[in-house]
Amino acid sequence: MPGIFFGPAAAYFGSLTRKERIAMALQQGMRLHPELGQDSINPLSKAMTIAWQNMPFQAGGWFTYSKDQRKNEYETMLKGQKERFFMAGDAMSYVPGWMEGAIGSGRIATCNILEQVEKKQG
Repeated sequence: MPGIFFGPAAAYFGSLTRKERIAMALQQGMRLHPELGQDSINPLSKAMTIAWQNMPFQAGGWFTYSKDQRKNEYETMLKGQKERFFMAGDAMSYVPGWMEGAIGSGRIATCNILEQVEKKQG
């Protein structure tokens, strides 16, 4: 399901019922983990899905980089991180607006800091 997090595919996925979203996720998950289809495993009993677009008071949005911005501004921000200046957060990732982006960029910043500390120590 490429691109399900953005645009029309995301809107469609969010328009499905909870059970339909779980069934679609299970169908896709079985491509990687066929055992999910076994009767002894019941992932539906513990499955959770939230279509944020349907939640009250979630009208705020987030930005996404255009191809030109990703190529220019974003890369410039990444290159500006060195020695004593590092940034983390979803905006510093390829998945802005998602916790995955924030966590991933935090990990990258931490690794960059560690690299600088190791350089200075020896």
